[in-house]
Amino acid sequence: MKRYKVAFLISHPIQYYAPLFRLLSAHRNVDLTVYFCFKWGLETFFDSGFGQTYKWDIPLTEGYQHIFLRNYSLKPAPTFFGQVNPGIFWELATKKYDACIVHGYVSLTNWFAFLGCWLTKTPIIIKGEADLFKSIAAWKKAIKRVVLTALFKRVSAALYSYTLNKQFFRFFGIPEEKLFFYPCAVDNDFFQEKARSLKKKRGSLKKQAGIGKLRFPTILFVGKFIPRKRVSELLQAALLLQNKGTRFNLVLVGDGPQRSDLERFVKEYSLENIYFSGFKNQSELPQYYALADVFVLPSEFDPSPKALNEAMNFGLVPVVSNGVGTAPDLIEKTGSGFVYALGDVHELADHLNQVIKYRGKREKFSRNALETVKQWSFQEDISGILRALAYVNLSPKHEA
Repeated sequence: MKRYKVAFLISHPIQYYAPLFRLLSAHRNVDLTVYFCFKWGLETFFDSGFGQTYKWDIPLTEGYQHIFLRNYSLKPAPTFFGQVNPGIFWELATKKYDACIVHGYVSLTNWFAFLGCWLTKTPIIIKGEADLFKSIAAWKKAIKRVVLTALFKRVSAALYSYTLNKQFFRFFGIPEEKLFFYPCAVDNDFFQEKARSLKKKRGSLKKQAGIGKLRFPTILFVGKFIPRKRVSELLQAALLLQNKGTRFNLVLVGDGPQRSDLERFVKEYSLENIYFSGFKNQSELPQYYALADVFVLPSEFDPSPKALNEAMNFGLVPVVSNGVGTAPDLIEKTGSGFVYALGDVHELADHLNQVIKYRGKREKFSRNALETVKQWSFQEDISGILRALAYVNLSPKHEA
């Protein structure tokens, strides 16, 4: 197989991509250069969603070739005008890549890359994790359809991350033969090794987290306390369960602007065994997955939440809203857990009640969750990328 010279353009160092870039860079058929638009994540920054100033505590740029493009934006950020990196033109013109993988289309630099690829006849492989179900104004939909249909006609291939994401690309005109599966994945090897090493420490991990009722099944939420995540509905479901006499612990890992409201709800309704653990950095998360039995994500819109994959690597039973884009693939098709109608607190409570009360069902779901997520791996991602690279380099007709 040919050794492909590949550019990969992404906004900034992201914790989920670093191990994938290392593996891809080590592959004998890939000569990879990753381009970043700004240094968010490497340096201490304020995240308004968490309401925290922090820096990721894992290596983000080690083990692969990368270049930080000079950003001319006055306010560098993951926004359209927060990424203004004209240097991508020079890189594409001088490095002569076999393909350029572009993550998304919502920054000015992405569009610089598209133009640079067209000018240099470099095949474009676009990737993203969007679906069609986010509610937006009609006029925005119309503009989006015109712009994306025109853009996607001129890309050589696309990497889709889950079924609804594939439907998104098909809706905007990318034909089936140009679509290659690239599953939403996390570092399964890392998380499964952590799951094995922490398995016998669940009791001590619960004690460290301040949990008093060690034998109660434990429900876990990981994320930001913001309206889109609908954490308040999880607490409402917890109240319904408590009123039924169902015994459980609920651990909320994260932080954000709604925290005081959530704590007020717990106090007002005398909810028991609810634990606010605060924001936890990447290296701290495994111990929380390890102490739990059930993972809940009540989000109104979450195309590909990586916390779901992380939780499934620990065999946690997922109970998520149908606002989670990967739910049909990871849960519904595999019998790994429950998907409920967004906003239906009673259905959420019902599912949680079943998982908590019936240990046999919980164990079956747990096994299915672990077997399912094993298939959504970085190895599959690399396979998808290689298939796309082979396709766009078959003949001149596949060039951008």
